[in-house]
Amino acid sequence: MSLLGIKSTTESMNFKPTDYALFFDGECGLCQFCVRLIIRFDRTNRIKYGMLQDIEYKEYMNFKGLDYTGTTSVVLVRENPITGKSEALLKSSAVIAALECCSKGGKIVALGIRFWPRPIRDLGYDGFALVRRALFSRRVTFVIPKALQLKTHAT
Repeated sequence: MSLLGIKSTTESMNFKPTDYALFFDGECGLCQFCVRLIIRFDRTNRIKYGMLQDIEYKEYMNFKGLDYTGTTSVVLVRENPITGKSEALLKSSAVIAALECCSKGGKIVALGIRFWPRPIRDLGYDGFALVRRALFSRRVTFVIPKALQLKTHAT
């Protein structure tokens, strides 16, 4: 809180530096299924969620100084453990990083995915992304639990 009693940008977010922000395609049934799975594995609620279609995505990426244009994939934003700067992970790297900060089950799944080299993982990810909407219908009722929603403005 500032001296004037106004919340700063960082205070108005329900986000700590140790948390991750995961943005996904809210119109994709497969993406929604994967987010439900990660929520189930994330027992400490370290990950906050948002949809790529929401204004919060652009606001958050701007706040972190990261490029958001042209992204149609899953995006995970975290603080780089070495540099301390914000970084955006995409595609399979985002999914692996999200699973690695979860419980034992998530870490085991991440290890299985990490076994494959990134170019091969991302090639498979891109190929599957081309047909995901045809294979997995959109689940209109999907709502991110309020406590896990990433908020970028004072409520």
